[in-house]
Amino acid sequence: MHKMILVLADDFSGAAELAGIAHHLGFSAEVQTRFDAGSTSEVVALDTQTRALPKKEAVDRLQNILDAIENQPYSWIYKKVDSVMRGHVLAETETIMSKAGLDQAVIISANPSKGRIVRNGHYWIHQTPLQQTLFAKDPTFPALTSNVLKLLGAASQQVVHSVTSFESTLPPGVLVPDVELPRDVAGWAKSLPSSCLAVGGVDFFKAILNQRHPKRKGPLNSNHPTRPTSRILVCGSLAACQSGRMDFWSQRSLPVFLLPKEWLASRKADLPPSWAKPVLDSIREGAFCMIGIGEHDLECGMDTALPAKRLVLAIDKLNRAHPINQILVEGGETAILLMQSLSHHQFSVIHSSPEGIPELVPVGHTTPRIVPKPGSYPWPDEFLDTD
Repeated sequence: MHKMILVLADDFSGAAELAGIAHHLGFSAEVQTRFDAGSTSEVVALDTQTRALPKKEAVDRLQNILDAIENQPYSWIYKKVDSVMRGHVLAETETIMSKAGLDQAVIISANPSKGRIVRNGHYWIHQTPLQQTLFAKDPTFPALTSNVLKLLGAASQQVVHSVTSFESTLPPGVLVPDVELPRDVAGWAKSLPSSCLAVGGVDFFKAILNQRHPKRKGPLNSNHPTRPTSRILVCGSLAACQSGRMDFWSQRSLPVFLLPKEWLASRKADLPPSWAKPVLDSIREGAFCMIGIGEHDLECGMDTALPAKRLVLAIDKLNRAHPINQILVEGGETAILLMQSLSHHQFSVIHSSPEGIPELVPVGHTTPRIVPKPGSYPWPDEFLDTD
């Protein structure tokens, strides 16, 4: 019987990232927003859609998902969490441990390959303490400390340990190791007991795949799909805005269209013609344009989900007026809302970059081609090629 590797991610971009890295390592992979045990993919990354929920609702939803998959054929589970531990990381980890009867978990959310490390129990991004980075301004989970135990919050069921190095005998509970180099992550993957729940980011997942399946030879299909005739980048990420995404785009003389603030805060369904016409003209002419929301509008006191909902509504309107072959999207909330607007629940990986950024299509379809990416990471050059 086919047994999949099952990834449980709390948002869509995280699920997509791990499906992408699995594909790049030679696994067939897909992303699901509703679990389908009939999948023939070797790696299934399920978006549990729990990050944006209050903690109790997130735990209840995850528990229901675990009940539903209890008797399904999977070889092992990886719990994907945000690289800087936004969301209900500890509560969801404890929920899976309890359901699976495990007394130990290792959380390695940091990605040394991207300059994100844990040193002496504190989180650093490119040598800057986490609370001094743009993540301190996150509207839902602001990083007010770099201390990893404080980031996780209080445990209800397990003892949480910050550990500096691997020891042959590890205590029960939740362990958060120091990891400063890729070889540190690889060392934990190699030493990880099969009875221990693995929790973390893309570096840890990649290291475990390499350890447990060492004979893979690389992507199933190394050829990049044909160049799309129309494509856009959708920016719904505050982190991306704050890191200068708009300036990056403008410096390349590519068109940037920000949603009108008045329409963004309204309930109007129809796009303002004065805004929509130049956008559609650019798309029809084959221009690679960005559509997004201004940084101030993302930071304002409105419902944090509203900007993403309005942005996806705008994309849906544009796509109906002129079909868009490829949509690059950054921001987890924006990505899942976009996928829901397509009315599909399973997405195959048809291409992936070495960083794990995947190109997805609904199972059984060839378009639209969706490329989701966490907002806090830069885009790989291959997706920004305009030549």
